[in-house]
Amino acid sequence: LAVTKGSFTAWTIPARPRPGENYQIIIEVKLKEGTPRYRLSDLIGTVKGTDGFSQKLPYDKSARRPSMFMNQNNVLQAIQEKTVAPVRNNKVQLIVEIPGAGADIQDTINIRSRRLRESQTLMIVFKDRR
Repeated sequence: LAVTKGSFTAWTIPARPRPGENYQIIIEVKLKEGTPRYRLSDLIGTVKGTDGFSQKLPYDKSARRPSMFMNQNNVLQAIQEKTVAPVRNNKVQLIVEIPGAGADIQDTINIRSRRLRESQTLMIVFKDRR
């Protein structure tokens, strides 16, 4: 299930990961119409799980797996410090790889865009995933 606040939407793939199963959090940013490219360093934030997982957004040099985005050739590419992503349908997506965790976990996404002048907190809760 997707969670939307303001210009930000987040969901997981798979939608209901089993305990211990790795998953991805997709974070979608809605931009103004006519925006062709978006500098991802405009975003500042974190993904934190109640299991202790933590990763900076959009780029975290200490992360075990880098956050990704879809490049102009529709190929997933690792986000670097100065990545500029193509905008499709006024949106850009970040993909964050999350290691599997136990049941009843909550992931909290704190994200801010200077360009959009917006900060949001989105929560993804996994209950009874047995």
